[in-house]
Amino acid sequence: MKKGLVGLLLFAMISIVACHRKTTVTPTVYQQFSIDSLAIVNYLSENQINAIRHDSVWILINELGTGAYPTRYNCVTIKYSGTELTATTPFETNTDKGGQESAEKPD
Repeated sequence: MKKGLVGLLLFAMISIVACHRKTTVTPTVYQQFSIDSLAIVNYLSENQINAIRHDSVWILINELGTGAYPTRYNCVTIKYSGTELTATTPFETNTDKGGQESAEKPD
């Protein structure tokens, strides 16, 4: 009887201590996407940046080209830079290469 009572008290103490532990809640992918999307919209608005959203990518066209529009299977060359909202250094860019990357025509 004493063993059962001691076991029950030990279980109760462990349960109470476990309930008071700090728990970190990590947002789901969808929740984080919503948080990030709102931060991007606010940043663009505050800095008066007129960007276009295509799928999940925000595009800012600095200079519109004057050539013919590409058709299917045409190769196009673009210059791009990807930066975080709070950073000034791009995490990815091809502008230092002069935007001269070429793509192979798909079969």
